[in-house]
Amino acid sequence: MMNSVEGENVIIHTRNGKKYEGTLQTIKPSVHIDGNDAKDLKRECKNYEIVIDEQVSKPQDVYNLGIEVGDIVSFDTIKCSGIFPYYCAWLQHNTQAKVG
Repeated sequence: MMNSVEGENVIIHTRNGKKYEGTLQTIKPSVHIDGNDAKDLKRECKNYEIVIDEQVSKPQDVYNLGIEVGDIVSFDTIKCSGIFPYYCAWLQHNTQAKVG
């Protein structure tokens, strides 16, 4: 089921009312870089991350935006492909800042 939502746009809803956009992807999203590790990665929640559309370089930058563990994450159904339009996944405890 999880592979059907890879690459979908999401919205992070913070407790202070702000919303941030991002993308749901695996922790090894590229077969060009990660090879068979990307192909063989088990599709379960602990192997997913959200890449946020903000300039951040470390976890503290994410927290400074007001994003915290437990914030609600919903699929952006306006941008969503419609394959899996259910929403309200929880931000994982090990959320990390992703430098792009």
